[in-house]
This record gives sequence, structure tokens and C-alpha cells, in this order.
Amino acid sequence: MKKLLLNLTSSICFALLGVYAFSQCTVSTPTITVNGNQISYTATGTGATAPIYVWNFGDGSNPTAGQTGTYTYAGPGTYNVCVIYADSLNPFACAVQQCTTINIIGTLIEELNPQAFEAFPNPAHNELYIQSTNRIEAIEIIDITGKIIFKEDYNVNVVRIDLSTLTSGFYFTRVRINGTIHTQKIQKQ
Repeated sequence: MKKLLLNLTSSICFALLGVYAFSQCTVSTPTITVNGNQISYTATGTGATAPIYVWNFGDGSNPTAGQTGTYTYAGPGTYNVCVIYADSLNPFACAVQQCTTINIIGTLIEELNPQAFEAFPNPAHNELYIQSTNRIEAIEIIDITGKIIFKEDYNVNVVRIDLSTLTSGFYFTRVRINGTIHTQKIQKQ
């Protein structure tokens, strides 16, 4: 299967280079969802009798076949993700490529010791309270791409955070209490 995929990829690339400059198929720009260092990807093509999708993730890894899937990057960086849509019976008559650039900022974020503090209300609208029986030393709010969008040091048990400038969606609160990091998912409505 791997050899077939590499041979087909070579044929498709040959066709895309303009040896046969006609194409009777189309493919959408890839839809990419980033979560830490992992992406979910999909594309939709039309016009192929026996369609095949070949993905290149822009990091030197081997191509992957399939219309949808997930992929995990080894580290942060800017990557050009491309999908080739072709007719596996005749890639010279139908082969098109679409690419999009993505930024991988961090690693997958998971909840860690969420019981060490309380974040309320959750879901929140314009403000969020973080409370602990121990002193809160620092708080970060991180979006789903891993980007830190709020960071502040404290020495209190209760903190009020203004969320009015954030768009609706899921975020992570990373709270340092007694030198230990605790993470909990929150939702902004």
C-alpha cells in the first residue's frame, strides 16, 4: 500500500507540474482545526471517478491518504498543509492541489488537577471567578491553539477576570497554587 501510495503521489505530482495541463476536478481549501500540536483535517473534491486524497503536512513526513484524519506535529512551527485530490484511475485527467498555512504554537493541553481550584460560572459570559482554599500565585488563560491570552501574578484566594473581550469558545485556565500548576477547561459564551 505504501509503495502504491508513493507511486500514485509521484504520478499526481507529475500531472500537477503541467505535463497534462487540464483538470476536470476541483478540491476545496483544506479545513484544519488545531488543538495544541495536533490537527484535524478534511477536504472535499469533485469530478473523480475513483477519488483519492493525498496529504502533505509540510514537515518532511511521508504523505498520508484519506479525505479526513488527524495528524500530530513533533513541535511548534509554521507549516504548509496541502491536499492533492485526484482520480486514482487517471490522475493525468483529474489532479488538483490546495494548500493552507497553519501555525502550531504548543502542545496538546489537558486538564491537570482541576479539583485544586474552582472556576465559576462555567460557562461564563463576561467575567470568571477563580477561587482556591490556598493562595493563588498566578493565572493564565490559554486559547485552544495554545496561545496565552491572559497572564497575571497574584497572592490571593479569589480572583475576578474580565472575559468581555474574548470571543465565545473553549479556553483553559492554568493556575499556579503552592508552586503546582493546575489546569481546567472553561467555556466563554
